[in-house]
Amino acid sequence: SVYYMLKKCLYAFSLLPILLIALPAQGQAKRMDKITIKNADKIEDVEGQIVKDDETGVSYHPASALTKTEDKSLADVISIRFYDTPQGLQDAENERGSGNYEQALTLFEVVITEIKGSKTKYRPFLLQYALYGKAATNVALESYSEAIASYRQLLSEVPATRFKKDAYLGWLDCGREMKDIQVLQDLLTETEKDTSNIAKNSSFNVRLSMADLELSNGDPQAALKTYKQLSSSRDKDVANKSWLGQIACLEQLKDKASIDSLINTISVSGETSPFLLVVVYTSQGDTQFKVASEKKDVSKYHDALILYLKAISLGFPTKEVDAYYQRALYNAAVCYQTLAGLLNKPGLTDKYKKQAKALFDLLILEHKDSELAKKAREMMESPSYGK
Repeated sequence: SVYYMLKKCLYAFSLLPILLIALPAQGQAKRMDKITIKNADKIEDVEGQIVKDDETGVSYHPASALTKTEDKSLADVISIRFYDTPQGLQDAENERGSGNYEQALTLFEVVITEIKGSKTKYRPFLLQYALYGKAATNVALESYSEAIASYRQLLSEVPATRFKKDAYLGWLDCGREMKDIQVLQDLLTETEKDTSNIAKNSSFNVRLSMADLELSNGDPQAALKTYKQLSSSRDKDVANKSWLGQIACLEQLKDKASIDSLINTISVSGETSPFLLVVVYTSQGDTQFKVASEKKDVSKYHDALILYLKAISLGFPTKEVDAYYQRALYNAAVCYQTLAGLLNKPGLTDKYKKQAKALFDLLILEHKDSELAKKAREMMESPSYGK
């Protein structure tokens, strides 16, 4: 027997999440698949004949009772060793795993034809492994249009494929790489025709990506409309990203009043997402900081500082909140430095100056090439700094 492990990872380094094996088909006793499953807190190896392998899970007749049917969710199936895996499929995956993508692609094409032409020799659900392998290989070759065509073929020829989520995600990633709104629109149309929960969840991510692309293409009005459609999503991650997207659109449109209104809506909603709270606290800190700067008001500087420190404690350098995190670091440092001068109290002044330097240093360390890091360096290098 020839064993081959296909593991689910990403693109060029991803292998299919099933262990395929070609076993000698000599008599009924030998025509058994080997399945590794999670059963409560245990991992078990069972033998049986798989009769279904799709998005809903795996069904098989146990070797000990072939008239009985056992059903397992995909989450509970760790690996499968198929008795009738085509040798060509194993060869194709071997080539893909070795980085020989052109050769792998040729072999996938051959095995797809072989499986489709030998319906009595191979069980129909084996086709999805070859089709998905072909799509993933095209992605590894950065042949995104061909990869999308392969995902389409998979979803068309095996509508209930166990790789449905992976196919939608792969198609989405291709559209992102191509920066092509029409590709994403085609995917959205495909997911909306599909009534499965996988398709529904995928459609949210497609809409987010469409909005992201509209924003990056300089169309904040169109992006804002798309983001707003997603803010009521039950998926908290989708909803949170839609809020952040709306704020980014309003910033491009320089609509400060709408930003303040949106920030207030988020702040009173009881939202607990660290990403959103970084935005909320920084924005509220900005409001206090502006008043403090105009009036040289010590209490307002304190209020702004507390809000900025809350944002810093929640934030970390990520794309979603990077601009707010940087601003919180910079303005908190300025608050400390300004308070040190306004209060002019022995001990406390030195403490605040040290805090300001620590925050400037952190900003420069984490964002050395940013504009705010540049301003922090210039401020610290000024002859008047620290006096």
